Amino acid sequence: MIDFKSRDAIEAWLSGRPREVATVLAARAALRVIPFFNRWRNESDESRESVLRLFRALSVLWTSAKFPAYCTELRPFASAAANAIDSDPSSAAASYASLAAISLDADAYVVYASLAIADAAIAVEDASGGVSFPELSAEFDSDTETAVDAATIADGLMPAALAGRSLWQYRVPDWAKEAWLELKHELLAAHEDWDVWTDWYDARLAGKRPWRRSLEIARATLPDELWKQGPKAVNAEIKRLIAAEKAKTAANRQSPRKDVQSIGDLKPLDISSPVSFKWQDGVIAIGGSALPVLGPRNDPRDLARKMQACREIAKDISAKIAKGRYNCRIEYREHLEGYLQWFPEDDDGNIYLADRSARALRELLVAEQDELPPPFVAEVKGFLEQHIGIRPHFPELLEFFESVRTHALQEPLPQDAVDHVRQGIAEATPEVFAPNVGQALDVEGGPPSTIEQPSTTDGSGTPKIELPPDPIQTLNPETEKASAIARTLNALGKILKQGPDYVKNMEAWEKISTQLLPHLQTIIEWLWNKAGL
Repeated sequence: MIDFKSRDAIEAWLSGRPREVATVLAARAALRVIPFFNRWRNESDESRESVLRLFRALSVLWTSAKFPAYCTELRPFASAAANAIDSDPSSAAASYASLAAISLDADAYVVYASLAIADAAIAVEDASGGVSFPELSAEFDSDTETAVDAATIADGLMPAALAGRSLWQYRVPDWAKEAWLELKHELLAAHEDWDVWTDWYDARLAGKRPWRRSLEIARATLPDELWKQGPKAVNAEIKRLIAAEKAKTAANRQSPRKDVQSIGDLKPLDISSPVSFKWQDGVIAIGGSALPVLGPRNDPRDLARKMQACREIAKDISAKIAKGRYNCRIEYREHLEGYLQWFPEDDDGNIYLADRSARALRELLVAEQDELPPPFVAEVKGFLEQHIGIRPHFPELLEFFESVRTHALQEPLPQDAVDHVRQGIAEATPEVFAPNVGQALDVEGGPPSTIEQPSTTDGSGTPKIELPPDPIQTLNPETEKASAIARTLNALGKILKQGPDYVKNMEAWEKISTQLLPHLQTIIEWLWNKAGL
Protein backbone atom coordinates (compact mmCIF):
# COMPACT_ATOMS: atom_id res chain seq x y z
CA MET A 1 0.00 0.00 0.00
CA ILE A 2 1.27 3.49 -0.81
CA ASP A 3 2.18 5.40 2.35
CA PHE A 4 -0.10 8.43 2.74
CA LYS A 5 0.44 8.91 6.47
CA SER A 6 1.49 12.53 6.14
CA ARG A 7 0.81 15.45 3.87
CA ASP A 8 4.51 15.53 3.02
CA ALA A 9 4.26 11.93 1.81
CA ILE A 10 1.28 12.83 -0.37
CA GLU A 11 3.13 15.82 -1.84
CA ALA A 12 6.17 13.68 -2.56
CA TRP A 13 4.06 11.05 -4.34
CA LEU A 14 2.16 13.63 -6.42
CA SER A 15 5.26 15.61 -7.34
CA GLY A 16 6.17 15.17 -10.99
CA ARG A 17 2.85 13.51 -11.84
CA PRO A 18 0.38 15.15 -14.24
CA ARG A 19 -2.30 17.53 -13.01
CA GLU A 20 -4.95 14.95 -13.94
CA VAL A 21 -3.62 12.60 -11.24
CA ALA A 22 -3.70 15.29 -8.53
CA THR A 23 -7.15 16.42 -9.62
CA VAL A 24 -8.80 13.01 -9.57
CA LEU A 25 -7.33 11.99 -6.20
CA ALA A 26 -8.36 15.31 -4.64
CA ALA A 27 -11.82 15.16 -6.22
CA ARG A 28 -12.54 11.65 -4.98
CA ALA A 29 -11.24 12.44 -1.49
CA ALA A 30 -13.45 15.53 -1.29
CA LEU A 31 -16.49 13.68 -2.62
CA ARG A 32 -16.25 11.12 0.19
CA VAL A 33 -16.71 13.92 2.73
CA ILE A 34 -20.08 15.18 1.42
CA PRO A 35 -22.23 13.05 3.77
CA PHE A 36 -20.50 14.49 6.83
CA PHE A 37 -21.70 18.00 6.07
CA ASN A 38 -24.62 17.14 8.38
CA ARG A 39 -22.33 17.62 11.37
CA TRP A 40 -22.09 21.36 10.73
CA ARG A 41 -25.47 22.16 9.22
CA ASN A 42 -29.05 22.63 10.31
CA GLU A 43 -32.28 22.51 8.35
CA SER A 44 -32.40 26.24 7.55
CA ASP A 45 -32.54 27.74 4.05
CA GLU A 46 -29.08 29.19 4.65
CA SER A 47 -27.69 25.76 5.40
CA ARG A 48 -29.15 24.29 2.22
CA GLU A 49 -27.49 27.08 0.25
CA SER A 50 -24.20 25.95 1.77
CA VAL A 51 -24.89 22.39 0.62
CA LEU A 52 -25.60 23.71 -2.86
CA ARG A 53 -22.29 25.57 -2.95
CA LEU A 54 -20.53 22.37 -1.91
CA PHE A 55 -22.24 20.34 -4.65
CA ARG A 56 -21.42 23.06 -7.17
CA ALA A 57 -17.70 22.93 -6.42
CA LEU A 58 -17.55 19.16 -6.48
CA SER A 59 -19.58 18.92 -9.67
CA VAL A 60 -17.12 21.13 -11.53
CA LEU A 61 -14.19 19.34 -9.93
CA TRP A 62 -15.44 15.84 -10.76
CA THR A 63 -16.33 16.85 -14.32
CA SER A 64 -12.78 18.19 -14.79
CA ALA A 65 -11.38 14.89 -13.54
CA LYS A 66 -13.71 12.74 -15.64
CA PHE A 67 -13.40 14.76 -18.85
CA PRO A 68 -9.85 16.23 -18.83
CA ALA A 69 -10.22 17.57 -22.36
CA TYR A 70 -12.59 20.20 -20.91
CA CYS A 71 -10.27 21.36 -18.11
CA THR A 72 -9.47 24.69 -19.74
CA GLU A 73 -13.13 25.41 -20.41
CA LEU A 74 -14.10 24.49 -16.85
CA ARG A 75 -11.31 26.37 -15.07
CA PRO A 76 -13.17 29.71 -14.64
CA PHE A 77 -16.23 27.86 -13.31
CA ALA A 78 -14.04 25.97 -10.84
CA SER A 79 -12.57 29.28 -9.73
CA ALA A 80 -16.01 30.82 -9.18
CA ALA A 81 -17.15 27.75 -7.26
CA ALA A 82 -14.04 27.78 -5.07
CA ASN A 83 -14.59 31.44 -4.23
CA ALA A 84 -18.19 30.80 -3.20
CA ILE A 85 -17.63 27.72 -1.07
CA ASP A 86 -18.05 27.89 2.71
CA SER A 87 -15.27 27.46 5.26
CA ASP A 88 -16.79 24.66 7.34
CA PRO A 89 -14.60 21.57 7.80
CA SER A 90 -16.56 19.39 5.40
CA SER A 91 -16.04 21.93 2.62
CA ALA A 92 -12.33 22.47 3.20
CA ALA A 93 -11.33 19.46 1.12
CA ALA A 94 -13.54 20.61 -1.76
CA SER A 95 -12.06 24.10 -1.56
CA TYR A 96 -8.47 22.88 -1.74
CA ALA A 97 -9.35 20.37 -4.46
CA SER A 98 -10.91 23.14 -6.56
CA LEU A 99 -7.75 25.22 -6.16
CA ALA A 100 -5.74 22.23 -7.36
CA ALA A 101 -7.90 22.06 -10.49
CA ILE A 102 -7.40 25.73 -11.38
CA SER A 103 -3.75 26.22 -10.41
CA LEU A 104 -1.47 26.60 -13.41
CA ASP A 105 1.72 26.05 -11.46
CA ALA A 106 2.71 22.41 -10.91
CA ASP A 107 4.01 23.00 -7.38
CA ALA A 108 0.77 24.77 -6.45
CA TYR A 109 -1.59 22.06 -7.63
CA VAL A 110 0.47 19.42 -5.83
CA VAL A 111 0.24 21.40 -2.56
CA TYR A 112 -3.51 22.07 -2.90
CA ALA A 113 -4.28 18.47 -3.82
CA SER A 114 -2.31 17.17 -0.83
CA LEU A 115 -4.17 19.60 1.44
CA ALA A 116 -7.50 18.38 0.04
CA ILE A 117 -6.58 14.72 0.60
CA ALA A 118 -5.29 15.43 4.11
CA ASP A 119 -8.38 17.43 5.10
CA ALA A 120 -10.63 14.69 3.73
CA ALA A 121 -8.71 12.02 5.66
CA ILE A 122 -9.10 13.92 8.92
CA ALA A 123 -12.82 14.53 8.29
CA VAL A 124 -13.40 10.86 7.53
CA GLU A 125 -11.48 9.82 10.65
CA ASP A 126 -13.59 12.16 12.73
CA ALA A 127 -16.85 10.98 11.14
CA SER A 128 -15.96 7.36 11.73
CA GLY A 129 -15.50 7.96 15.44
CA GLY A 130 -11.75 8.49 15.51
CA VAL A 131 -11.10 11.99 16.83
CA SER A 132 -12.81 15.35 17.01
CA PHE A 133 -12.11 17.52 13.99
CA PRO A 134 -8.67 19.07 14.59
CA GLU A 135 -6.72 21.75 12.84
CA LEU A 136 -4.88 20.31 9.86
CA SER A 137 -1.58 18.82 10.90
CA ALA A 138 1.23 17.16 9.00
CA GLU A 139 0.53 13.72 10.48
CA PHE A 140 -2.68 11.69 10.37
CA ASP A 141 -3.73 8.09 10.01
CA SER A 142 -3.37 6.64 6.53
CA ASP A 143 -6.21 7.53 4.16
CA THR A 144 -6.76 3.99 2.93
CA GLU A 145 -9.17 4.84 0.13
CA THR A 146 -6.94 7.51 -1.42
CA ALA A 147 -3.97 5.19 -1.05
CA VAL A 148 -5.91 2.56 -3.01
CA ASP A 149 -6.72 5.18 -5.65
CA ALA A 150 -3.05 6.11 -5.88
CA ALA A 151 -2.06 2.46 -6.21
CA THR A 152 -4.44 1.98 -9.15
CA ILE A 153 -2.90 5.01 -10.85
CA ALA A 154 0.57 3.63 -10.18
CA ASP A 155 -0.55 0.35 -11.78
CA GLY A 156 -1.42 2.23 -14.96
CA LEU A 157 -5.12 3.15 -14.70
CA MET A 158 -5.91 6.42 -16.44
CA PRO A 159 -7.07 9.25 -14.12
CA ALA A 160 -10.29 9.76 -16.11
CA ALA A 161 -11.12 6.07 -15.70
CA LEU A 162 -10.51 6.28 -11.94
CA ALA A 163 -12.89 9.25 -11.76
CA GLY A 164 -15.69 6.99 -12.96
CA ARG A 165 -15.13 4.29 -10.34
CA SER A 166 -17.13 3.95 -7.14
CA LEU A 167 -15.91 6.34 -4.44
CA TRP A 168 -15.25 3.55 -1.95
CA GLN A 169 -13.50 0.88 -3.99
CA TYR A 170 -14.23 -1.96 -1.55
CA ARG A 171 -17.48 -1.03 0.19
CA VAL A 172 -19.14 2.04 1.65
CA PRO A 173 -18.60 2.05 5.45
CA ASP A 174 -21.78 1.84 7.50
CA TRP A 175 -21.17 5.21 9.15
CA ALA A 176 -20.76 6.83 5.73
CA LYS A 177 -24.01 5.23 4.50
CA GLU A 178 -25.90 6.46 7.54
CA ALA A 179 -24.56 10.00 7.23
CA TRP A 180 -25.46 10.19 3.55
CA LEU A 181 -28.97 8.78 4.04
CA GLU A 182 -29.60 11.34 6.76
CA LEU A 183 -28.43 14.26 4.62
CA LYS A 184 -30.28 12.93 1.59
CA HIS A 185 -33.54 12.61 3.53
CA GLU A 186 -33.34 16.17 4.83
CA LEU A 187 -32.60 17.61 1.39
CA LEU A 188 -35.43 15.76 -0.34
CA ALA A 189 -37.84 16.81 2.42
CA ALA A 190 -37.29 20.46 1.46
CA HIS A 191 -39.16 19.88 -1.87
CA GLU A 192 -36.65 21.92 -3.88
CA ASP A 193 -35.76 19.35 -6.55
CA TRP A 194 -32.75 18.15 -4.58
CA ASP A 195 -33.03 14.80 -6.35
CA VAL A 196 -30.92 16.32 -9.15
CA TRP A 197 -28.03 16.25 -6.67
CA THR A 198 -28.85 13.19 -4.56
CA ASP A 199 -29.15 11.09 -7.73
CA TRP A 200 -25.87 12.57 -8.95
CA TYR A 201 -24.08 11.66 -5.73
CA ASP A 202 -25.61 8.19 -5.63
CA ALA A 203 -24.16 7.65 -9.10
CA ARG A 204 -20.71 8.72 -7.89
CA LEU A 205 -20.97 6.35 -4.94
CA ALA A 206 -21.89 3.45 -7.23
CA GLY A 207 -19.39 4.31 -9.95
CA LYS A 208 -22.11 4.61 -12.57
CA ARG A 209 -21.24 6.03 -15.97
CA PRO A 210 -22.37 9.67 -16.42
CA TRP A 211 -25.76 9.67 -18.01
CA ARG A 212 -24.66 12.18 -20.65
CA ARG A 213 -21.37 14.03 -20.88
CA SER A 214 -23.19 17.07 -22.28
CA LEU A 215 -25.40 17.17 -19.18
CA GLU A 216 -22.41 17.04 -16.82
CA ILE A 217 -20.76 19.91 -18.69
CA ALA A 218 -24.01 21.91 -18.67
CA ARG A 219 -24.43 21.36 -14.92
CA ALA A 220 -20.87 22.46 -14.22
CA THR A 221 -21.07 25.58 -16.39
CA LEU A 222 -24.30 27.14 -15.13
CA PRO A 223 -23.82 30.93 -14.85
CA ASP A 224 -22.79 32.48 -11.57
CA GLU A 225 -25.92 34.66 -11.56
CA LEU A 226 -28.11 31.57 -11.39
CA TRP A 227 -26.19 30.06 -8.47
CA LYS A 228 -26.75 33.25 -6.50
CA GLN A 229 -30.52 32.70 -6.75
CA GLY A 230 -30.29 29.68 -4.47
CA PRO A 231 -31.27 26.00 -4.51
CA LYS A 232 -34.80 26.35 -5.83
CA ALA A 233 -33.74 28.19 -9.00
CA VAL A 234 -30.57 26.18 -9.63
CA ASN A 235 -32.18 22.80 -9.07
CA ALA A 236 -35.16 23.68 -11.24
CA GLU A 237 -32.82 24.59 -14.10
CA ILE A 238 -30.85 21.37 -13.73
CA LYS A 239 -34.12 19.42 -13.71
CA ARG A 240 -35.09 21.21 -16.93
CA LEU A 241 -31.75 20.26 -18.50
CA ILE A 242 -32.22 16.63 -17.47
CA ALA A 243 -35.74 16.56 -18.91
CA ALA A 244 -34.50 18.07 -22.19
CA GLU A 245 -31.71 15.47 -22.44
CA LYS A 246 -34.15 12.65 -21.70
CA ALA A 247 -36.56 13.92 -24.34
CA LYS A 248 -33.74 14.13 -26.85
CA THR A 249 -32.59 10.62 -26.00
CA ALA A 250 -36.13 9.25 -26.18
CA ALA A 251 -36.60 10.77 -29.62
CA ASN A 252 -33.30 9.36 -30.80
CA ARG A 253 -34.07 5.95 -29.36
CA GLN A 254 -37.04 5.57 -31.66
CA SER A 255 -36.19 3.05 -34.31
CA PRO A 256 -33.91 4.66 -36.90
CA ARG A 257 -35.89 2.73 -39.52
CA LYS A 258 -38.99 4.80 -38.90
CA ASP A 259 -39.69 7.33 -41.66
CA VAL A 260 -36.21 6.84 -43.15
CA GLN A 261 -36.64 6.90 -46.91
CA SER A 262 -33.30 8.31 -48.03
CA ILE A 263 -29.79 8.92 -46.78
CA GLY A 264 -30.86 12.43 -45.80
CA ASP A 265 -33.28 10.94 -43.23
CA LEU A 266 -30.57 8.84 -41.57
CA LYS A 267 -29.84 9.93 -38.00
CA PRO A 268 -26.29 8.98 -36.99
CA LEU A 269 -25.46 9.31 -33.31
CA ASP A 270 -23.36 12.05 -31.80
CA ILE A 271 -20.69 9.77 -30.33
CA SER A 272 -16.95 9.39 -30.60
CA SER A 273 -15.45 7.24 -33.33
CA PRO A 274 -12.02 5.62 -33.59
CA VAL A 275 -11.83 6.75 -37.24
CA SER A 276 -12.87 10.14 -38.58
CA PHE A 277 -13.76 10.98 -42.17
CA LYS A 278 -13.76 14.08 -44.37
CA TRP A 279 -14.65 15.10 -47.91
CA GLN A 280 -11.49 15.63 -49.93
CA ASP A 281 -11.42 16.38 -53.64
CA GLY A 282 -14.98 15.17 -54.05
CA VAL A 283 -14.60 11.79 -52.30
CA ILE A 284 -14.75 10.56 -48.70
CA ALA A 285 -11.29 10.10 -47.18
CA ILE A 286 -9.86 9.41 -43.77
CA GLY A 287 -9.92 12.53 -41.62
CA GLY A 288 -6.86 13.93 -39.93
CA SER A 289 -5.98 12.95 -36.40
CA ALA A 290 -7.22 15.12 -33.56
CA LEU A 291 -4.53 17.44 -32.27
CA PRO A 292 -2.81 16.23 -29.11
CA VAL A 293 -3.53 18.20 -25.94
CA LEU A 294 -0.69 19.83 -24.06
CA GLY A 295 -0.34 18.90 -20.41
CA PRO A 296 0.11 21.59 -17.74
CA ARG A 297 3.89 21.18 -17.69
CA ASN A 298 4.44 20.70 -21.41
CA ASP A 299 5.27 23.15 -24.14
CA PRO A 300 4.80 22.37 -27.84
CA ARG A 301 8.46 21.45 -28.25
CA ASP A 302 8.31 18.95 -25.40
CA LEU A 303 5.22 17.24 -26.84
CA ALA A 304 6.81 17.20 -30.30
CA ARG A 305 9.89 15.50 -28.86
CA LYS A 306 7.74 12.86 -27.14
CA MET A 307 5.93 12.06 -30.37
CA GLN A 308 9.15 12.07 -32.36
CA ALA A 309 10.61 9.58 -29.90
CA CYS A 310 7.67 7.22 -30.51
CA ARG A 311 8.17 7.36 -34.26
CA GLU A 312 11.95 7.02 -34.22
CA ILE A 313 12.04 4.13 -31.74
CA ALA A 314 9.44 2.24 -33.81
CA LYS A 315 11.45 2.88 -36.99
CA ASP A 316 14.67 1.74 -35.36
CA ILE A 317 13.25 -1.55 -34.06
CA SER A 318 11.49 -2.24 -37.36
CA ALA A 319 14.71 -1.64 -39.30
CA LYS A 320 16.67 -3.99 -37.02
CA ILE A 321 14.07 -6.73 -37.50
CA ALA A 322 14.25 -6.23 -41.28
CA LYS A 323 18.04 -6.69 -41.14
CA GLY A 324 17.67 -9.95 -39.23
CA ARG A 325 19.15 -8.55 -36.03
CA TYR A 326 16.59 -10.44 -33.92
CA ASN A 327 15.18 -13.90 -34.38
CA CYS A 328 11.51 -12.98 -34.12
CA ARG A 329 8.31 -13.39 -36.07
CA ILE A 330 7.47 -11.03 -38.93
CA GLU A 331 4.31 -9.97 -37.05
CA TYR A 332 6.44 -7.78 -34.78
CA ARG A 333 7.61 -5.73 -37.72
CA GLU A 334 4.09 -5.65 -39.19
CA HIS A 335 2.69 -4.17 -35.97
CA LEU A 336 5.47 -1.57 -35.89
CA GLU A 337 4.87 -0.65 -39.53
CA GLY A 338 1.15 -0.35 -38.82
CA TYR A 339 1.99 1.92 -35.90
CA LEU A 340 4.14 4.15 -38.09
CA GLN A 341 1.49 4.26 -40.80
CA TRP A 342 -1.20 5.61 -38.46
CA PHE A 343 0.79 7.53 -35.84
CA PRO A 344 -0.35 11.20 -36.00
CA GLU A 345 1.91 13.62 -37.78
CA ASP A 346 0.80 17.14 -38.67
CA ASP A 347 -2.93 16.75 -39.46
CA ASP A 348 -2.66 13.18 -40.69
CA GLY A 349 -2.85 9.81 -38.96
CA ASN A 350 -5.19 8.11 -36.51
CA ILE A 351 -4.22 7.66 -32.86
CA TYR A 352 -6.74 4.85 -32.31
CA LEU A 353 -5.30 2.68 -35.09
CA ALA A 354 -1.73 3.45 -33.99
CA ASP A 355 -2.61 2.52 -30.41
CA ARG A 356 -4.22 -0.70 -31.61
CA SER A 357 -0.91 -1.70 -33.23
CA ALA A 358 1.02 -0.90 -30.04
CA ARG A 359 -1.33 -3.00 -27.91
CA ALA A 360 -1.18 -5.90 -30.36
CA LEU A 361 2.62 -5.71 -30.20
CA ARG A 362 2.57 -5.84 -26.41
CA GLU A 363 0.23 -8.83 -26.28
CA LEU A 364 2.42 -10.75 -28.73
CA LEU A 365 5.49 -9.92 -26.66
CA VAL A 366 3.82 -11.03 -23.41
CA ALA A 367 2.86 -14.36 -24.97
CA GLU A 368 6.33 -15.06 -26.41
CA GLN A 369 8.72 -13.35 -24.04
CA ASP A 370 10.28 -16.63 -22.90
CA GLU A 371 11.44 -17.43 -26.45
CA LEU A 372 12.72 -13.95 -27.39
CA PRO A 373 16.23 -12.52 -26.88
CA PRO A 374 16.36 -10.11 -23.90
CA PRO A 375 17.84 -7.22 -25.97
CA PHE A 376 14.78 -7.34 -28.25
CA VAL A 377 12.39 -7.45 -25.30
CA ALA A 378 14.20 -4.50 -23.73
CA GLU A 379 13.92 -2.42 -26.89
CA VAL A 380 10.21 -3.13 -27.31
CA LYS A 381 9.65 -2.37 -23.63
CA GLY A 382 11.20 1.08 -24.16
CA PHE A 383 8.94 1.69 -27.14
CA LEU A 384 5.81 0.68 -25.21
CA GLU A 385 6.71 2.93 -22.29
CA GLN A 386 7.18 5.85 -24.68
CA HIS A 387 3.82 5.20 -26.37
CA ILE A 388 1.89 4.79 -23.10
CA GLY A 389 3.36 8.13 -22.03
CA ILE A 390 1.68 10.03 -24.88
CA ARG A 391 -1.79 8.50 -24.49
CA PRO A 392 -3.00 11.17 -22.01
CA HIS A 393 -2.39 13.78 -24.72
CA PHE A 394 -5.22 12.25 -26.78
CA PRO A 395 -8.35 12.45 -24.59
CA GLU A 396 -10.58 11.23 -27.42
CA LEU A 397 -8.69 7.93 -27.32
CA LEU A 398 -9.16 7.60 -23.57
CA GLU A 399 -12.82 8.57 -23.83
CA PHE A 400 -13.42 5.93 -26.49
CA PHE A 401 -11.88 3.15 -24.41
CA GLU A 402 -13.74 4.24 -21.29
CA SER A 403 -17.02 4.02 -23.21
CA VAL A 404 -16.07 0.50 -24.32
CA ARG A 405 -15.44 -0.48 -20.69
CA THR A 406 -18.80 0.77 -19.47
CA HIS A 407 -21.08 -0.61 -22.17
CA ALA A 408 -22.31 -4.17 -21.81
CA LEU A 409 -23.23 -5.48 -25.25
CA GLN A 410 -26.18 -7.82 -24.90
CA GLU A 411 -26.51 -8.72 -28.58
CA PRO A 412 -23.80 -9.37 -31.19
CA LEU A 413 -23.06 -6.76 -33.82
CA PRO A 414 -25.14 -7.50 -36.98
CA GLN A 415 -22.22 -8.79 -39.03
CA ASP A 416 -24.26 -9.14 -42.23
CA ALA A 417 -24.92 -5.40 -42.22
CA VAL A 418 -21.22 -4.70 -41.63
CA ASP A 419 -20.20 -6.99 -44.50
CA HIS A 420 -22.66 -5.31 -46.87
CA VAL A 421 -21.25 -1.89 -46.01
CA ARG A 422 -17.68 -3.09 -46.55
CA GLN A 423 -18.63 -4.55 -49.92
CA GLY A 424 -20.44 -1.36 -50.94
CA ILE A 425 -17.42 0.76 -50.06
CA ALA A 426 -15.18 -1.47 -52.14
CA GLU A 427 -17.54 -1.18 -55.12
CA ALA A 428 -17.76 2.63 -54.82
CA THR A 429 -13.99 3.15 -54.58
CA PRO A 430 -12.60 5.45 -55.99
CA GLU A 431 -15.79 7.15 -57.28
CA VAL A 432 -17.08 8.01 -53.77
CA PHE A 433 -14.45 6.69 -51.35
CA ALA A 434 -10.71 7.18 -51.27
CA PRO A 435 -8.74 3.89 -51.29
CA ASN A 436 -7.65 4.22 -47.66
CA VAL A 437 -11.26 4.24 -46.37
CA GLY A 438 -11.66 0.50 -46.83
CA GLN A 439 -8.34 -0.10 -45.14
CA ALA A 440 -9.15 2.07 -42.13
CA LEU A 441 -12.45 0.29 -41.62
CA ASP A 442 -10.50 -2.76 -40.50
CA VAL A 443 -10.84 -1.65 -36.89
CA GLU A 444 -10.73 -5.13 -35.45
CA GLY A 445 -9.57 -4.00 -32.05
CA GLY A 446 -6.52 -5.38 -30.33
CA PRO A 447 -5.99 -9.07 -29.63
CA PRO A 448 -7.43 -10.50 -26.40
CA SER A 449 -5.98 -8.57 -23.48
CA THR A 450 -6.39 -11.32 -20.92
CA ILE A 451 -2.90 -12.82 -21.22
CA GLU A 452 -1.29 -12.86 -17.81
CA GLN A 453 2.23 -11.56 -17.40
CA PRO A 454 4.52 -14.64 -17.27
CA SER A 455 6.69 -15.42 -14.30
CA THR A 456 9.29 -12.77 -13.49
CA THR A 457 12.09 -15.32 -13.71
CA ASP A 458 13.09 -17.69 -16.46
CA GLY A 459 13.85 -21.36 -15.96
CA SER A 460 17.34 -20.62 -14.66
CA GLY A 461 16.08 -18.17 -12.05
CA THR A 462 17.38 -15.11 -13.94
CA PRO A 463 15.09 -12.08 -13.47
CA LYS A 464 13.04 -11.37 -16.58
CA ILE A 465 12.44 -7.98 -18.11
CA GLU A 466 9.17 -6.70 -16.67
CA LEU A 467 6.96 -5.13 -19.30
CA PRO A 468 5.06 -1.93 -18.51
CA PRO A 469 1.44 -2.58 -17.48
CA ASP A 470 -1.04 -1.52 -20.13
CA PRO A 471 -3.60 0.84 -18.54
CA ILE A 472 -6.30 -0.38 -20.93
CA GLN A 473 -5.47 -4.07 -20.93
CA THR A 474 -8.75 -4.91 -19.16
CA LEU A 475 -10.81 -4.18 -22.28
CA ASN A 476 -12.99 -6.99 -23.52
CA PRO A 477 -11.65 -7.57 -27.05
CA GLU A 478 -15.03 -8.54 -28.51
CA THR A 479 -16.71 -5.50 -27.01
CA GLU A 480 -13.94 -3.25 -28.29
CA LYS A 481 -14.08 -4.74 -31.76
CA ALA A 482 -17.87 -4.44 -32.05
CA SER A 483 -17.97 -0.92 -30.64
CA ALA A 484 -15.11 0.28 -32.85
CA ILE A 485 -16.69 -1.05 -36.05
CA ALA A 486 -20.17 0.24 -35.24
CA ARG A 487 -18.95 3.69 -34.20
CA THR A 488 -16.79 3.96 -37.30
CA LEU A 489 -19.69 3.11 -39.60
CA ASN A 490 -21.90 5.52 -37.68
CA ALA A 491 -19.33 8.25 -38.42
CA LEU A 492 -19.25 7.16 -42.05
CA GLY A 493 -23.03 7.54 -42.27
CA LYS A 494 -22.73 11.04 -40.89
CA ILE A 495 -20.23 12.13 -43.55
CA LEU A 496 -22.04 10.26 -46.34
CA LYS A 497 -25.12 12.42 -45.75
CA GLN A 498 -23.12 15.51 -46.75
CA GLY A 499 -22.59 14.21 -50.28
CA PRO A 500 -24.72 16.77 -52.18
CA ASP A 501 -22.46 19.56 -50.89
CA TYR A 502 -19.14 17.94 -51.78
CA VAL A 503 -19.35 14.91 -54.09
CA LYS A 504 -18.11 15.09 -57.68
CA ASN A 505 -19.84 11.97 -58.96
CA MET A 506 -23.44 12.54 -57.88
CA GLU A 507 -24.76 9.47 -59.67
CA ALA A 508 -22.28 7.17 -57.90
CA TRP A 509 -23.06 8.82 -54.55
CA GLU A 510 -26.82 8.35 -54.97
CA LYS A 511 -26.33 4.71 -55.90
CA ILE A 512 -24.08 3.86 -52.96
CA SER A 513 -26.22 5.87 -50.52
CA THR A 514 -29.29 3.85 -51.49
CA GLN A 515 -27.32 0.61 -51.28
CA LEU A 516 -25.84 1.32 -47.83
CA LEU A 517 -28.87 2.97 -46.22
CA PRO A 518 -30.63 -0.11 -44.75
CA HIS A 519 -27.37 -1.55 -43.44
CA LEU A 520 -26.29 1.72 -41.82
CA GLN A 521 -29.75 1.94 -40.25
CA THR A 522 -29.30 -1.52 -38.76
CA ILE A 523 -25.91 -0.65 -37.27
CA ILE A 524 -27.10 2.66 -35.80
CA GLU A 525 -30.12 0.94 -34.31
CA TRP A 526 -27.81 -1.64 -32.73
CA LEU A 527 -25.72 1.13 -31.20
CA TRP A 528 -28.79 2.66 -29.57
CA ASN A 529 -30.53 -0.47 -28.43
CA LYS A 530 -27.67 -2.81 -27.62
CA ALA A 531 -24.77 -0.61 -26.52
CA GLY A 532 -26.81 1.34 -23.97
CA LEU A 533 -26.27 4.72 -25.60
